[in-house]
Amino acid sequence: MLARCLWQLIPPLDLDPLYKACDIEGITLVDWIDHYDLALLNTPGIGTFHRSYIARPTNINLTLAHRSIANHI
Repeated sequence: MLARCLWQLIPPLDLDPLYKACDIEGITLVDWIDHYDLALLNTPGIGTFHRSYIARPTNINLTLAHRSIANHI
């Protein structure tokens, strides 16, 4: 479920000629989020990082909260 959520937030950037994938780091991030029972609060499809030299916005700023309070934020 979390992986699907992250996939929606961070679309496949391998189509972007200015992006080089770091899959191990992404897997580590997902494992860390799951380990600490966190919820990702970003809205799918809404980028958090915009620059004119990047083909499309990306999500480099992630908002996380513990699952026990995520619905109250």
